[in-house]
Amino acid sequence: VVEAAASFAQPAAANRQAQDQWGPIDVALNLARAIALEAAPKALEDAMATVASVASESGTGKLRLGSICSGSGGGEIGMQVILRVLGMLLPEQATVGGAAAGDAERSVECAFYCEYIKTKADWMRANLNPPAIFANAGYMGDAKTLDLLSNSFKSIPVFELLLAGFSCKDLSILNNDRTSKSPEIEQVLRKCFVMSESEVDAMVKDKKSSTTAVTLSGVLRYIGPYKPRRFVLENVKALAKIIRMIQEVLAPKGYITAWIETCPSDLGMPVTRPRVYMVGKFDPSQVWLAYVGASFSSGFESLAKQLVHRVLVSSRISIENFLFAMDDPTMEYWMEQKGLGSALRGVILRGEDDPINVEVAWETRHCQIFIDASIPRPSSKQMDDWIKPYCKTKFQLDMFMAMPRRCQEIVCFEFKQHVRANPSQVPLARDVSQSLWCQGNFVDKVSCLTGSSDHWLFEVKTGRKSEMLFRRLLGEEAMSLQGLTRHNFPFMRSKGITNHFLMDLAGNAFCVPCLNLAL
Repeated sequence: VVEAAASFAQPAAANRQAQDQWGPIDVALNLARAIALEAAPKALEDAMATVASVASESGTGKLRLGSICSGSGGGEIGMQVILRVLGMLLPEQATVGGAAAGDAERSVECAFYCEYIKTKADWMRANLNPPAIFANAGYMGDAKTLDLLSNSFKSIPVFELLLAGFSCKDLSILNNDRTSKSPEIEQVLRKCFVMSESEVDAMVKDKKSSTTAVTLSGVLRYIGPYKPRRFVLENVKALAKIIRMIQEVLAPKGYITAWIETCPSDLGMPVTRPRVYMVGKFDPSQVWLAYVGASFSSGFESLAKQLVHRVLVSSRISIENFLFAMDDPTMEYWMEQKGLGSALRGVILRGEDDPINVEVAWETRHCQIFIDASIPRPSSKQMDDWIKPYCKTKFQLDMFMAMPRRCQEIVCFEFKQHVRANPSQVPLARDVSQSLWCQGNFVDKVSCLTGSSDHWLFEVKTGRKSEMLFRRLLGEEAMSLQGLTRHNFPFMRSKGITNHFLMDLAGNAFCVPCLNLAL
């Protein structure tokens, strides 16, 4: 399997040194080895038979999938990786629609995406070429909805595999107002299948509606009548609080379900992004199990834990395998775009709803952290004196100077706290878009990627040397930490695409390796 796993390298490289961003490929290889060692041959054969059976029902012979708010094509790429694994382990019998499973690009077909932000829809059109991009997740249970590509109302297609996310705003631990939205979410869950189209329209257009309730109800309203054979639902850890209710809503529709909580670091990746992955299987003959408190959850969770354990035995993957070298033309490209400066935005603080108060509270807590640590806030000259010796290139210095002053102060705070005072506790990265007050301290991982993240990298320790990175994490590198590289997208840097746009895209994307685990 180790020899056969070389087929993951797409496009093929003459040698490893000539290829950048090998991290996602390394993760896929480790997962493939884990599956080969932990899954029984019969289970692999059954999995391949299921894929082939589901694909045969599509009419095209391909495995057709739809994506609602899952972001940036990760679902399609994740399914292709799984098919390559099966094709690698079962070369004699692994075919889907007449194509070898290893030829995953010919075996998987995307039926549609759903994305309401026009710039993201344009990026998807350029890179993924889907037949339709529907405009609003809240309307996905309707017979027709607006397609952004044709600017007309189209019938929503039926397909076999649904990969879906939904707004986490009213579940997120960072949102202090989340508890007030819980009754609305529960009410919408209970009545989502009996709502009329006029009621749905009123809910979607009401600016006071919970965005979590609106988007989740749209996903469930698609699943109920359209009945995809399988689905994967992803969201923040707080999804676990309403999973039982979702299971109860879907059971009468013929679905048995299971879920796991996992994180990229569980698969050896240098990033923490805990998420819940719920999987559903349309099987009316077995749905009675849901009513007696049984499901296939225990077996699903047990195998997932075995795979995670086996992957971690392999090795942890250094962040350098997800980054560009400083002399890579990509670095120069982004510096030339002059898009590396970013204003602080979207900072959610507990108990602060008024945007003006948020700004004041951010500043107050920012100052208090310096006071608590007995570190004076640095002047511009002090920051220059501290930072310049570690900026080995003009790129690094330009990146630092492009940041807002408060972001620069956060970097300097970490510098004083760790780089000088306690080198063994130097964080791998710090999200300077967040107040120091609400930072986690991860020595060996990048903290959770979000749509507004702005990470400053400090140090990476490798087998060859200890290297002070001392620069910002690029959007393309954040995509790589989600399992998505520029080799997956022919027009990653389409006209008008900024570094900030790609950071936002990465922050809202599915993490492909975690999705692979669930699939």
